Parts: sequence; structure tokens; C-alpha cells
Amino acid sequence: MGRGRKVESVLSELPEPTESQAIVRVTGTPGGNLVQVTDEASRTFLARVPSKFRNVIWIRIGGYLIVEREADEEAEGREVGKVQATLVHYLYRDQIRHLQSRTLWPSAFADGDGAAAADEYGSEALHTNTNHAFRDLPPSSDES
Repeated sequence: MGRGRKVESVLSELPEPTESQAIVRVTGTPGGNLVQVTDEASRTFLARVPSKFRNVIWIRIGGYLIVEREADEEAEGREVGKVQATLVHYLYRDQIRHLQSRTLWPSAFADGDGAAAADEYGSEALHTNTNHAFRDLPPSSDES
């Protein structure tokens, strides 16, 4: 599968988590192929990004992911620095709205975080360039 088809599949799918999968929020990017995430129960752990997603999607802090948790019973008691999950899907605005409409969205993220993340990628949320000084210009004589 070429890069274009991978990007199209990530953007156009409407994934739903299975029993062994969880929706998590990205809290950090320690580097390499790892992301630090927090689940619905506020547990923080690392998730691995498979090679098929590297340089295809860009993971932002505050974004939401579907991850496959390890079946290891000891994973619950592990420390924060251990990899405990693998990225399955990065969730974009339309996919978050789909999960909310199907009532699959975690209640811990439903306090407004999901709505904020869904609107975060909208055109209204464009950031201003802080590297450029903006000046208020007087109205031109043509605008009377």
C-alpha cells in the first residue's frame, strides 16, 4: 500500500474500539516511536507507534488515539516508563464525532475535552504568527 492510500485510509475510516482496545489521550512525545498517553482511568503509560504510521501521520499532544492494550496481567502494575500498548488508529475530528454519536466515547473525556479536540482542528482555530509584528493600519482613502 502506497503512502497516499495509507493517508486516505487513516482519514476516511470510522474506527470503533474493540474490547481489547481503548481510547486514550496523548500527553507527551518522549521521542522515537513512542507516545505517552493517559487512559480513561487517568493511568499514564507509553504506547508504541508501528512503522506503518511513521512519517505518515503526525501525533499531536492533546490528540486522541485508539490503542491495543497488552494482554499481560502485569501491565496494570507496571511503572510509567514501560510500553503497555500499540497504536491502532489516530482519531481526527470526524472520527471523534462519530464515536460520540455512537456513545463509544469515554466519559472521562466527555467533559468538554472531546468537543474541544473536535473543534481544535477546525478552520476557526487558526493560530496567529508570533514571529511577525502586526501593525494596525489606518483605513485607506478608498474605503469610505
